[in-house]
Amino acid sequence: MRQLEQERRRAKKAAQGEDLFVDKPLIDIIFRPRRRRESKAEQKTREKRKRIVELQYLHGEKPEVIARRLDVGLRFVYNTTLFLRNKLQLKKGIPPDPACLPP
Repeated sequence: MRQLEQERRRAKKAAQGEDLFVDKPLIDIIFRPRRRRESKAEQKTREKRKRIVELQYLHGEKPEVIARRLDVGLRFVYNTTLFLRNKLQLKKGIPPDPACLPP
């Protein structure tokens, strides 16, 4: 029932030409869960990635400082940055860098 009501509201907003994501910050839109049910590990990874992007782009922290602060590897911080860049390029319609694709 509740989900049906939400779908009706979304359809109404779309019909009126309103943006569906006006109330959500950009970080939440980019890192929203892909599935309804996430494992705890997936949820923690998503939250860490959101925090990394927030610290790096909103607060201007260096990757080394972020890795120390969040107790993650420096490689994870750089991979998250690359993940975000590729995701935004896909949204723009630009194919991702071939060097970033899995083998």
